[in-house]
Amino acid sequence: MERWLIVVATEVRVVSTTAGSLVTVTDSLVAPTERLKSSGVRLPTVTVRPGKPNAAASSFASGIIREPVNGQESICPVDRATRMWVISPASAVGGFVHAHDLPSERLGANRSISLPGLSVTVGEMAAALERVAGPAAAARIRWERDPRITKLVDTWPGTLDASRARELGFPHDQDFDAIVRAYIESPAFALRASARQADVG
Repeated sequence: MERWLIVVATEVRVVSTTAGSLVTVTDSLVAPTERLKSSGVRLPTVTVRPGKPNAAASSFASGIIREPVNGQESICPVDRATRMWVISPASAVGGFVHAHDLPSERLGANRSISLPGLSVTVGEMAAALERVAGPAAAARIRWERDPRITKLVDTWPGTLDASRARELGFPHDQDFDAIVRAYIESPAFALRASARQADVG
């Protein structure tokens, strides 16, 4: 007598972006590697990144801080109420180092970790810019909504439960003012300031 085993899926993980698909695939690849002591680290949106604006949908998250403090205008393509899950470059790098140094047994079978981020609206990011760098810097943000980018960013989580990462001792940012201040005090900012002075000279 022939028998069949029928499995009914009651929960399916559905992703709608390339980045989400990559996360799903990476989690699956990392999951069975406990004996190899590997781990997967998920990053919030990193800001403020050095360099220049690029074509990434998340580029504005750095651009609305980086360009204004460097005396340039920056276009923000999403609404002020848009909520984002962000992390500073320093905390991101610190998270990679901590993941490398973390004893494998503390991770257990779940090898993927979402790093702790800050949940802030874009309006709150602009307000932090004004507090740290002044009204003139904040005035250099041009609010021009781009429906394509807004639609994509609205699919991103504005907050995540990162309690596991915090319990494991991963570093995290205290507030967005500190992120803005850290960029202004960074070598990347000093380098751009020197370049501006050289152009003027």
